[in-house]
Amino acid sequence: MLLLVVYDTMRTQSSRDSSRPYTIVGEMNDHGAMTVVNTSGDAVFHIVEYDDNSVRRRLESLEAGQSVALTLDRAGARGNVWQASLEDSRHDR
Repeated sequence: MLLLVVYDTMRTQSSRDSSRPYTIVGEMNDHGAMTVVNTSGDAVFHIVEYDDNSVRRRLESLEAGQSVALTLDRAGARGNVWQASLEDSRHDR
């Protein structure tokens, strides 16, 4: 199976809007980074930061191919890197 992915470094998701479904394509690595793709398959996001440790642990438990609802916010001004939040972790604050 050939997976062709276009990296979309210009797309922005408005900060703190509702979560959207993403599919894990690269499980969390030893540095705590992981890769997800949106449901239409036209944008890849590299997650490098997490709202808190519970979000990190939840995402770390997922395998490639599984889906999860996330809210992504840019992680600083660097390229295509994002901070992930889970909808339920936002309500706990």
